[in-house]
Amino acid sequence: MGTPKQKTERKVIPLMPIRVEREFLDFPLHRLTGRGKNNTLEKIEIEGVDQDGNQLLWRVTANAQYGAPGELAYKLDRLYIDRLLDKAGTKKPKYIPLGTISEIAKVLGRDNSGHSLRQIRNALKQNALAGLEIKKTIILKDGSEDCFEGCFTRYSVFFRGEKLPNGSRADRTWIVLSDPWHWLLNSVGTRPLNYEYLQILPPMAQRFYELVTPKVFGCLKYGRPFARYTYSEFCRNAPQTRYLKWEQVKKQMYKVLRHHKNSGYLESVGYQQFKDEVGRLDWEMQLIPGPLALEEFDKFTRGKVEARASGRKALPQKDELSEEEKKQRELVVRFWKAKGIEPKIFLKKDLKIANELLERLGQEKASFVVEHAATAKKPADVFGGVKYHLTQALDAFEKQKEKHRHHRLREQRRQNTETAPYSQEDLLKNLERFKLKWRPPD
Repeated sequence: MGTPKQKTERKVIPLMPIRVEREFLDFPLHRLTGRGKNNTLEKIEIEGVDQDGNQLLWRVTANAQYGAPGELAYKLDRLYIDRLLDKAGTKKPKYIPLGTISEIAKVLGRDNSGHSLRQIRNALKQNALAGLEIKKTIILKDGSEDCFEGCFTRYSVFFRGEKLPNGSRADRTWIVLSDPWHWLLNSVGTRPLNYEYLQILPPMAQRFYELVTPKVFGCLKYGRPFARYTYSEFCRNAPQTRYLKWEQVKKQMYKVLRHHKNSGYLESVGYQQFKDEVGRLDWEMQLIPGPLALEEFDKFTRGKVEARASGRKALPQKDELSEEEKKQRELVVRFWKAKGIEPKIFLKKDLKIANELLERLGQEKASFVVEHAATAKKPADVFGGVKYHLTQALDAFEKQKEKHRHHRLREQRRQNTETAPYSQEDLLKNLERFKLKWRPPD
């Protein structure tokens, strides 16, 4: 007999917040897939309108000499430069010393070979020379809106011995923020990320973490059972190739999501297939937060919603609930299980709706209604949406009940026919038929 596999314990990941600007973090600047020169000059472009109907443009043009910013340039930006910007506080300086290339290599976990140092220098040039063309309505620190637009680069880079714009000689590697980017960093709010977690993730999994963190925090803050993020949105903002066949999507996203499941950031991920506005297949990823996400939420929100968050850790024991509360929760659980989800938190408003349904309809009819709402052609996304399916669900319940009634009547008639005793008249008729068929033996 083989040795049974032992369940490996989740590695404890320290919580070290880093705050990065939130207005353009969701937009792609680095290419994290593909290698070689064939795609290095491919333009990144997003154009259209935002969710409020404002005009939106995001275009990144790579430098022909050094190529598009890739994985190393991405790690350099997030793990090194953004860390320095965060340490600078709310008032970012225009001139930022990075240190020597060897010091940068050590932080990024790379060796001190000449090849490695040349790669870091090249990545700095890729970042510095990537041109941005932007038009976007942004929200400033004071809550007001402003239209941020222009064509520029984010910063310039100066290596040791080169002359800085202020006339001095660089004693190490420096970056100098461009005026538009310097103004932006000092004018907009920030978003918290876990620096320790960023360090251990490969680039595409790291990018996924950056993009879904606001969704996961919103899910925990408002007590939703899962966070939503569409596959097409991730492909656009990562960026990565968008596939239209489920087997390709499943394989592609497994490589990204397995890191977050293994770390405990996500407990599980479900998929809901739908078609986008032009008829192409898309998938809504339903992300159920894990213990690491809960720890980050508690730490980074400083306990502001501790009571709500703590409700996700464990369900109260059955003996702690009244019979009415048990029935209410069972109704909510029935709704989410019909959608393939195991709920881990119960909102007061959902339990109130469940109580109203039970009082008005009774256990049997209420159970049918919530399951019907969860599995309808256009299903309810949350438990509160059950009320919009009430009329249709009740009609379906009555039709099903009538169908079952007819079935019972047919079954009862069949059984009565098989078990009913013969009358005297029937016995005489059968006897006559027997006499006609019977012949005495020779």
